[in-house]
Formats: sequence, structure tokens, C-alpha cells
Amino acid sequence: MKLKCNQFLAGCFILLLFFISACSDKKITDPIIPSSEFSPYISAYTGGIISKNTPIQIEFTQTPSGVELYKNIKVNPFKISPKIKGETHWINANTLEFIPTENLKSGEIYTVDFNLSQFISVPKELSTFTFSFQVIEQLFSLFVDPIQVTTEATDKVKITGTLTFSDSEEIDDIESIISAHLLPNKKPISVKVVNTNANTYLFSLSDIIRKENEQKVELL
Repeated sequence: MKLKCNQFLAGCFILLLFFISACSDKKITDPIIPSSEFSPYISAYTGGIISKNTPIQIEFTQTPSGVELYKNIKVNPFKISPKIKGETHWINANTLEFIPTENLKSGEIYTVDFNLSQFISVPKELSTFTFSFQVIEQLFSLFVDPIQVTTEATDKVKITGTLTFSDSEEIDDIESIISAHLLPNKKPISVKVVNTNANTYLFSLSDIIRKENEQKVELL
């Protein structure tokens, strides 16, 4: 992506390069839809396309016996593939929740085998409730604002822009993958990232010295 500054900025030239993985070679897989035979026992479950920090839930039509709210269940009823670690507890009288220890992998398709017979009496063929879901693929869009020169510091320019992600992202992770340099000597430029709302972040590069000759800034 190349943006040319206006004449007022003395020929400053900005080259922005982002190397953030935003594609996947995963095969498209049809979701696993549970049989309607489970409807007398389960009223809702986590399915479809979800955020990577979403817990996995099962909602029963009736309250199973022995429910203890917010107490971790020793024998985990969730068998998830690919395998993920986490804890399971009741969040209300009818809803069981599995909270992964780490965020789910972006773009991944997970299959869940839930041991239904661990909580209620069901026919043998319904002892395992199987379903699937997919995590949102992490994509992003980049917008760079017009380069700024303030009256307080006319010998310097400031570059700002916006990064919008398709799913949630920790600001520390974004800061760790963004770096800026002044070419050709690779002189580091400080990058500041601020979370504005939801999955949108503002970034800024300040105190770039203006020169008569053309300059390039590399943002990785």
C-alpha cells in the first residue's frame, strides 16, 4: 500500500506494509447439526460462528439434579476436538458452561461430544450430544489518515490510522506485531496503539523529522 503526501509535506513518502495472517487453507466443513431427538432434553447450545473468547454452553430444558452453581465439575463432560483445556461449571440452574483456559484458535472448526447421560437419564443412543462450531477468521482492514503537520512543530510530521479486526484482539498482541522504521537506515519510530471501541484500534507515529528529500516510513 503506498500513499503520497501532498506538496506541503516536502515530498514525504509513506510506505506501509502489514504482515498479519488473514487467510486460511482450511477445508470448508459442514456444521454438525444434532438430531431433533435431543430437543426434549437440550434447549440451546453454542453453535455457528463464534468469537475466539466465547465460552461453550449447554442449556437443558429442565434442571438436572445435583446442580451446584459456579462450582467446577471434576469430571469434564465436554470432549472437544481439536483438544482445548478449560473448566466447566453451572452458571444457572439449567446452563452448563465450559470456559477455555486460552482463546480459541481463529478460523478453527471445533467438534464437541457432550456426555449428556452424565446429568440426566436418556436413551443409550442419546447419551452423547455432538455438535460443532467455528471461530471467526481473524481479518483486518487498514485506513491511513492524511499526514499531519502541527503549527507547534512544523519540522515534524505525524502519521495516524485505524485498524479494524473481525474478532477481538488484545492490544498487547497488536503492539507486539507492529513496528515502524525510517528507511533506508531502519531507524526505529515509536508506535502508539489505542483501543477505541469493540475491535477498532487507532495507531500513531509521531516526531518524524521533515526533510527536503523524499523519505520512506516502513510500518510492519
